[in-house]
Amino acid sequence: MYEINGFIIFNTEDSTIILQNELGIVQVDNRRMIEFLCFLDTKTSKFLVSNVDLNKWFGSELENALTFLLTNGILKLELSN
Repeated sequence: MYEINGFIIFNTEDSTIILQNELGIVQVDNRRMIEFLCFLDTKTSKFLVSNVDLNKWFGSELENALTFLLTNGILKLELSN
C-alpha cells in the first residue's frame, strides 16, 4: 500500500500539468498519469493506493508509473505500525 504525499497541480494551456510537492516540480504529459494524479488530488492524504489500484490505472505500464510516482515523491510506501 502507498500513501499520498501532498502536492499541488497547475494546469497548463497545452495538454500537460505541472505538479509541485516538497521534493520539487515536475511536468507531466502522459494522459493516463495526468488522469491518475487528478484522481489523487480529490482524495485526502489518508487515502491509500494498492498495487491492484495502480495496475487498474496503468496495466502494462505499472512498473514505469510506480517508479515515476515514487521517485517524484507523489506516493510513498505506507509505514506499518
